[in-house]
Amino acid sequence: MNNISELLPFYFGLIFPLIFAIFQPYITRKTESFGVSIPEEFYNDPGIIAFRKRYSTILSIFAIFMLILFTACIFSISLDKIGTCFAILLIVEIILSYLIYWQFHKKMKDLKLNKELLQDKKQRRIVDSSFHQQKLTYSNRWLLIPFVIAVGTYLLSLFFYEQIPEQIPIRYNFDNQVTAYKTKSYGTLLQIPLIQLFITGIFLFVNISNSKGKQQLTASNPQKSLQQNILFRRKWSLWSIISPIIFTLSFLLIQLNYIIPIPPNLLGMVLLFTIAIVIIWSVILSFKLGQGGSRISEKETTINPKIVNIDDDRYWKAGIFYFNPKDPTLIVEKRFGIGWTFNFARPLAWLILVLILVVPLLPLLLQ
Repeated sequence: MNNISELLPFYFGLIFPLIFAIFQPYITRKTESFGVSIPEEFYNDPGIIAFRKRYSTILSIFAIFMLILFTACIFSISLDKIGTCFAILLIVEIILSYLIYWQFHKKMKDLKLNKELLQDKKQRRIVDSSFHQQKLTYSNRWLLIPFVIAVGTYLLSLFFYEQIPEQIPIRYNFDNQVTAYKTKSYGTLLQIPLIQLFITGIFLFVNISNSKGKQQLTASNPQKSLQQNILFRRKWSLWSIISPIIFTLSFLLIQLNYIIPIPPNLLGMVLLFTIAIVIIWSVILSFKLGQGGSRISEKETTINPKIVNIDDDRYWKAGIFYFNPKDPTLIVEKRFGIGWTFNFARPLAWLILVLILVVPLLPLLLQ
């Protein structure tokens, strides 16, 4: 093994999703458990507590197993095949972690039915008509900054086009030796700016989701959940404004390497540091805020245990995919974990999903 630090991104990429999943039951709203809606008062039910602990324990063991398996893979194959090994294990990890979740989702549905958690409860949907009129997010105009950086990156490349070598290094091995080049052209120099624009677009979509996403207020305590949800959106909005700025600056440095050679170690460290900042910040927000701001400590108000949210489990396929033709909303909160998802009954949701999957391929077509 030449340099273990070079392998850290692979370890991080493989283990971090599992570590985050381990804690998902604890950062999801108290009115939802494994994709199933429940009255908030039952969050501390012994059976549901046991489910959360068992799920986290199983995923912890699974994470250790994947760590050992990847380490064994590293020492048994050549370095140039580590990426392939990582990709295969990541696919296996995604499939198996979903199957584990699916088992707990089914058990949770059975527990809800057997214990008749909604018996003697009044189901209500609370809507604040002035919710979206409040300042929920920072202005999207702030994202003009990373947009300008992306455009400036390409214009800078055009200005110094003659000083850029005909063969541009694009890949290095663990000894920082160039292993792949691409021929200089206007198209190849456009690849990184396109990546910058794509990243900006993704965070723009996140900020729009924070602003336009469907409000979800807890029926038993709407006033408290309203304030929590507003703070939740504002803090994630700030994250979605700052993150693309530092990402586009990092990629600008990579493009500058075509003009002024920069040590590969420095480039790698900058990019890794940027990714670390964004991820660590998101983790802190996730654990501090919870889904919809449910972990934010607000002034306690009266809770009515007889009132619960509308039971819309039938619209949540496997507790993950929302499909409700009667709901005109495009963007809704996730049922399990942190963030937003689509109402897949809306055709526009599929169009956006296809664009998200296809647009990243454009830089490859320009190569």
